[in-house]
Amino acid sequence: MADALREGKARGGFAAAASCAAEVLIERSRDMYVKPEMISFFFDWAGEIDRAMEWIEEGYELRDHRIAYSAVSPYSDALRRRLEVPGHHTAHRAARCEWPHVAPQRFTV
Repeated sequence: MADALREGKARGGFAAAASCAAEVLIERSRDMYVKPEMISFFFDWAGEIDRAMEWIEEGYELRDHRIAYSAVSPYSDALRRRLEVPGHHTAHRAARCEWPHVAPQRFTV
């Protein structure tokens, strides 16, 4: 994995490194279980949204429990829009403190 990241970074920076890492994980998945979510993260970070969606769908087909956490996973906004995650604009950015004026919700009983 480290070699793939170095090679990818040398070829084209962060996006190429992430794409190479995803390809390594796909190769590994032929011999062992690799969480589809991990492969989707790398493709998302590479900007390959269609390929990231393919692996999210694969996780869904395999009934990977991590897919249930897609709304709070560190996916890009572009991928969140494709996933149609409700409230992705406010909840995701507020959680990352990009919108400091958005106060956390307070609940009283």
